[in-house]
Amino acid sequence: SHGAGRHSNHLAPGAAAVAWNATGSEQGVARLEEELGPPLGEDGSCHQNCKDGIGCVFTTALPRDYCTTIGGQYAEGATNDDASRPDKGTWCESRTGRPWCICKWKYAEYVHLKGCEALPIDCRKSGKTTIADGVCSDYQGRSEDHVAKARSCIRSRCGSSAGC
Repeated sequence: SHGAGRHSNHLAPGAAAVAWNATGSEQGVARLEEELGPPLGEDGSCHQNCKDGIGCVFTTALPRDYCTTIGGQYAEGATNDDASRPDKGTWCESRTGRPWCICKWKYAEYVHLKGCEALPIDCRKSGKTTIADGVCSDYQGRSEDHVAKARSCIRSRCGSSAGC
């Protein structure tokens, strides 16, 4: 398990307090950062993050229902009182609409449920060097429906050179 300090330098100012309040523990913050992925690396891509296998898919705008769609601990804190803001009260709320590096497996879950267009990605800014290295390479040999959907979404968005 990675320590909370490992990802604390990835948080935007003030975000640590939001995450702390939403999860109730420093360990919870680290777990959410690790599972959902850190924000962009210094070069504005997910390449550095993905070298650790964390946060490999670059989304150009985190959807307003990302945490509540993924569910479980990601939906913790959801107020469920504003249909136009499904992630209100969650870890995702302050990150909605912002570029973010998300987990390749959570990407697969989300697009399986919501469709390819619901989660815009940047192919060149994803993966260790490109989306082929660290995302599609890890999807190879997997046959689950959500992974098949993710591979299809990436092929349509990034072309066959992505290796999905």
